Amino acid sequence: MTGDGSALTAEQFGLWYQEQVSDTPSLYAEPVLFRIEGDLDPERLRAALSGVLGAHARLGGAILVEDGWPVLVPGGSAPDVTVEQLDPPPGTTAREALRAYATGLWHQGFDTGRGPLCRARVLCLGPHGYGLLLMVHHVVGDGWSVRLLCEEIAEAYRLRCSPSAAETGAGTTGDGLGGVPGDLLPGVPADLTGAVVVDPFPSSAAEVVPRSFTLPADTTGLDHAALVRRVTPFTLHMAAFQQAVATTSGARRFLVAFPDAARSPDTVRTVDCLIRMRLAVAAVPAAGHGEATLDSVCDALYDAVDGPSLTPDVLGALTAAGLPSPSVALGVDTMPGLSLPGATATWLPVALPRAKFALSLMLFQQGGEPSGSGIVVEYDAARVTDDEAHAVVDQYLALLGEWAAAG
Repeated sequence: MTGDGSALTAEQFGLWYQEQVSDTPSLYAEPVLFRIEGDLDPERLRAALSGVLGAHARLGGAILVEDGWPVLVPGGSAPDVTVEQLDPPPGTTAREALRAYATGLWHQGFDTGRGPLCRARVLCLGPHGYGLLLMVHHVVGDGWSVRLLCEEIAEAYRLRCSPSAAETGAGTTGDGLGGVPGDLLPGVPADLTGAVVVDPFPSSAAEVVPRSFTLPADTTGLDHAALVRRVTPFTLHMAAFQQAVATTSGARRFLVAFPDAARSPDTVRTVDCLIRMRLAVAAVPAAGHGEATLDSVCDALYDAVDGPSLTPDVLGALTAAGLPSPSVALGVDTMPGLSLPGATATWLPVALPRAKFALSLMLFQQGGEPSGSGIVVEYDAARVTDDEAHAVVDQYLALLGEWAAAG
């Protein structure tokens, strides 16, 4: 190791490794897209973006392999930020044009060996307003990180200057990275192997056929429903997802992967990737999802492997224990906000042509407001049919609505 970089943590290594062996070089390029209407100064926004992204040295870093382990070397490249003109083709809405542009830039991926690991585009749509596309590699940023970055970008724009690292709390050290990787093998609890666990969507072809779509989602009333049942709102989401997968596939006991931000009071304001992927066993009662069985569906969430990430060692441990690799995933996140004076910024979900799992749902919520909330669905059409993907989502939303109404 050169001493200038930090060895990737187990969580980061899992993301980096999966991208290296994937045929999708942009597997973990994560786009965040806004449509902006009103009075906006594009050059002022570009300067704010350059200042904020440049203040976080790891966003401009590169990933090098040293002594057999990938190392994140910060600050090697300037932020990739430009202002561009984007003219929507006839018959295309501004939102459609922005999403198409985001998908095109996503396809380019990142050259992780050279950096930078982020890019931003301020898009001028003429009479249709503006757009802002922020793309950060998942190794150096998660959903929580993006919200922090958006807050800093908005503040820098309001101040008409680029913040220093001292002003934003950003820096090149203390981001929770570094250290020699510990034991990657979490072990598999004995109670996890006590029943037959199957793959709800077994592979039918070697080739991955990625598909995706977005749908609106009304989450009103779920917080109260969770309070009544004495569970967390996420537990309700997980219970609905498990029941929907079971109803569609017929599998009653299977592995679900779900992301965990793993933030602590010391890192709650830190831009960094602290995400880890956890596994849960879905033990869905054959009786269904009625009031009498809801508690047992929710309790299945806590029968989990508290592992660092889906690294090769973790997947090997699952295989050794006779367990399938997780093929379904659920995530729940809060939409990032961008408060710009004189303008209104609306977050736009982007459905990307990728499939990390056979089926994955990411629900984005705007507090308790139904407007703007939505679901991004990604799936492998070689394993999950279009009808099955829509059936899972429809059942999932129906259950959430049912439980919210009952609450």
